[in-house]
Amino acid sequence: MPSTARPPWARSGTAILAAGEPVEVDRKVLRDGIVCLAGSRYQIGFALAGRTVTLRLDGHLMHAIADDALMGTWPCPVPADRLGQIHGARTATSPLPPPPLPTGTIRAQRKVHASSRFMINGQFIKLGPRHAGKIVTNAPLRQECLMGRIVLLV
Repeated sequence: MPSTARPPWARSGTAILAAGEPVEVDRKVLRDGIVCLAGSRYQIGFALAGRTVTLRLDGHLMHAIADDALMGTWPCPVPADRLGQIHGARTATSPLPPPPLPTGTIRAQRKVHASSRFMINGQFIKLGPRHAGKIVTNAPLRQECLMGRIVLLV
């Protein structure tokens, strides 16, 4: 069984973490949407009940991460100098993930015609000849209001 990387520990029982670096801890969300952290209980949401989330703390903000998506952000309840004393604390190794797309969002991909135009939602959009043949993605659109602002990723 491979060993998990653990930070070094001081004699006081505090994990030795780099100063100013964010830490992550894994916690299970209770059925009422609460997680226990540093001897206190914090409400993070009923939608996550029964799941294990990663709490990322940087001394200023606490982020809840589940399924590689940012689920919520709150003020950090633990001061920066006590982050190493949290049970299960480890140094954050990856950047903060983006929030999930809202329910009902869609992405549409279109190939730009040789005339440098493509159509989306009944509207022609002209990009220019250098984009001919490329596939563009408009991201993200709500199904309810496709006439909204169109953002293109070329």
